[in-house]
Amino acid sequence: MTDIIVNFPNEGSRDDYFGVCPICQRQNGMLNDGPDHWFVCNTHVTKWRVGSNLFSAWQHLTDEQLFGQRDKLTRYRAVKEFHPMKPKTAKPTDDLDDLPF
Repeated sequence: MTDIIVNFPNEGSRDDYFGVCPICQRQNGMLNDGPDHWFVCNTHVTKWRVGSNLFSAWQHLTDEQLFGQRDKLTRYRAVKEFHPMKPKTAKPTDDLDDLPF
């Protein structure tokens, strides 16, 4: 008897260390534009830049792979990433007269 394994499409991760799509709060991984790293949401065709030269994998891409990732990134809209698990911080105040003590 042979086991049948059905692989469903990955609907996206909720891991928000590098942020998630502000619309669906998911991400589908990272694409590289040379040393620049972008996380993407394939559902909403959005991207957000997380930094440059943080990971070395981009250095091992073939020219064809690099072109493919750059080409895909040109079709994605840049957005501000969302961090649902990041605590909200109060803005510092310059007015010391408003302190409650």
